[in-house]
Amino acid sequence: MIEINLLNKKKGIELPVVLGIDLNQVNWKLLAVAYALTYTPDWFMKPEFDKEKQVVEAEIKVLQNSLKKLKQDLGKNSNVEEQLEAFNRQVQKLKRRSSQVEKILQDKSNPRKVLERIARDIPADMWFKDVLITETSTIEINGASESYKSIGDFIISANDSQFFGKSLILTGSNTVSEKMPDGSERRVEQFNIKGNISAYEPFGGNR
Repeated sequence: MIEINLLNKKKGIELPVVLGIDLNQVNWKLLAVAYALTYTPDWFMKPEFDKEKQVVEAEIKVLQNSLKKLKQDLGKNSNVEEQLEAFNRQVQKLKRRSSQVEKILQDKSNPRKVLERIARDIPADMWFKDVLITETSTIEINGASESYKSIGDFIISANDSQFFGKSLILTGSNTVSEKMPDGSERRVEQFNIKGNISAYEPFGGNR
């Protein structure tokens, strides 16, 4: 059987020719896709760029805050260094002063002149066994003499100086016999004298 379509075929819309371009030959679907791709970054990619921008701006803000804090810390550290330097200078100054004071105290508590004075006051028949000077400036002398008179003379002469402030007293004595190198014996008076050292340096050089 042969089927014949007797209906007239519907013709499409005829588009005009513009500037030498036949609009009927233009692929409108392709043109629409190209148009869409042209404007895609504006409405599709913009949120992504905005998000990335916010992240970068946040990182910049963190770095700026860190830099600000670092500058503040450096300023504080600089002030601390200055304070430490000032403290060290003060410590060195105090150390020098302490050394000077210590030297002065050593000079003032040096018993050399005290011992020189009592050595000059010792009578010929008198001798010391030991001399003890304490940190509290007390003095104790243990010795012996051939006579009580020499012991008394020594105490009077030593108290006459400015070193002891007339504080020396006889605190103990006893008579003993000592054997001499030749085998003979002699009588000696052992004694104990105590007092206080009131000055290690004589005033005005008068001893």
